[in-house]
Amino acid sequence: MAKDRVDPANLWFQRKLRRFHRMAIPTNNEVLYGAAERKSRSLRTIISSSYLLLVPFTEDMMDKYCGWFQDDHLCRITGTDAAIIKDSFTTWTTDPAKIMFIVLDRRKYEPDRKDDAVAAMIGDVNLVISFVEPGSPDSLSPQKLPAGSSLQEVEVMLMLAEPDYRCKGLGTQILHLIMRYGLEELGISVFKAHISRDNHQSLRLFQSAGYSQTHYSEVFGEYALTLNLDLRSKSALIDKTDAIGYSLLLET
Repeated sequence: MAKDRVDPANLWFQRKLRRFHRMAIPTNNEVLYGAAERKSRSLRTIISSSYLLLVPFTEDMMDKYCGWFQDDHLCRITGTDAAIIKDSFTTWTTDPAKIMFIVLDRRKYEPDRKDDAVAAMIGDVNLVISFVEPGSPDSLSPQKLPAGSSLQEVEVMLMLAEPDYRCKGLGTQILHLIMRYGLEELGISVFKAHISRDNHQSLRLFQSAGYSQTHYSEVFGEYALTLNLDLRSKSALIDKTDAIGYSLLLET
């Protein structure tokens, strides 16, 4: 029986994708870890670049985080209800379908120096994972995920809360870093976002990264955008994040 022809470009991509990863990369969006292990890993992960650190959300960060949402404009463009923001710590640190990183200015914080991480906080970036049963469009919670199901997509939510850090290209870097994390750690290639019609900067950011508008909700006043990474765009994402010094550290 003749063997299937191996695409050299795909082999090249798989080798490149493994450079900063400790496990084999899935080729078909398979689940790399169980929900509990994936959550545990995310709470021990630090993603770094030359200028930024993405670190787990910790309880000592709550006061500053809640303080950001005293700004009515920020609440409006992010669709955040300030009245329930204090519940966010429990939600984001326990729900296996949600992964949250606080963004730090690396010039103000280095773990080895034991600097004050709170003083270096500039925003956050989050992933909400959606699952589907094979052959069904219905999303399922991680606890009900059937055997053999696969991760389907993630919704990306990104916020630069500190005004001095906006319009400097950092949003693009954060988006690329979290997408590479989703690609390599979660095996995700479909990324989505929901953005308020008033949030013009975020719309430009996601569209410049290749996201396309797929829907507009009059009820919520927000756009739905989607990016499906193909082989070429996966390679481009790795090149872009390599150029800004991407690395991932899993704390023991």
